[in-house]
Amino acid sequence: MDLIPFIHQLVASPALAAGADTVCQFVGGDCGPEQNVVAIQTAVASFLVALIAALSVLFVVWGGAQMIIAGGDDSKINQGRMSILYALTGFAIALGSQVLVSFAVTRANAGAGSSEPVLATIGVAVDAMLGLFNTVFLGMTLYAGFRLVWGRGKAEETDKVKSMLMYAIFGGIVINVASSLVQSVLNLGI
Repeated sequence: MDLIPFIHQLVASPALAAGADTVCQFVGGDCGPEQNVVAIQTAVASFLVALIAALSVLFVVWGGAQMIIAGGDDSKINQGRMSILYALTGFAIALGSQVLVSFAVTRANAGAGSSEPVLATIGVAVDAMLGLFNTVFLGMTLYAGFRLVWGRGKAEETDKVKSMLMYAIFGGIVINVASSLVQSVLNLGI
C-alpha cells in the first residue's frame, strides 16, 4: 500500500465535500510533490486536532451528564469526573503535540541555511532545551505555590515547599548559566 495515494484519498473526501475542485485547492497550495505532502500532512493534522477537540467536548458533556444522573452515587459521580478529566487530558495532549511539532519544524528551519550546520544544530538544541527547562522551572514554582496554599501553614508542607523552591531556583540558575556559556563559546567563531 502506497502511503501518499492513501493520504491523498483521505484528504480528498473532505476536500470534495467542502466544495474544492482538487485536494490542492482544499489545503491551499501548489500541487508539486513536496508541497503536496507537506500540505496534506498539515491538513490531516489539523483535521485530527479538530476531531479530538470535538470528541473531547462530547466526553466532557457525557461526564457532566453522568454526574447529573448519578443520584448521589459516589462511584458514578467519580466516573463522570474521570471522564471529564480524561477528555481534557487527551485534548491537552493533542494540542501539546501540535505545539511540539510546530516548534520542532520552526527550530529545524532556523538552522537550515547556516554555513556551520553542526554549530547551528547545537545552538538550536541548546535553545530548545533552555526553553523546555525554563518552562519546567516555571511549572515547578507555580506547583510549589499551590502546594504552599493547600498545605494551610503546616510546618512539614512548608518545609517541602521551601526545599522544592530552593532546588528549582538552583536548577534554573545552573541551566541559564550553562546556556550562556554555550552561547559564548558558539559566538567565539572558532
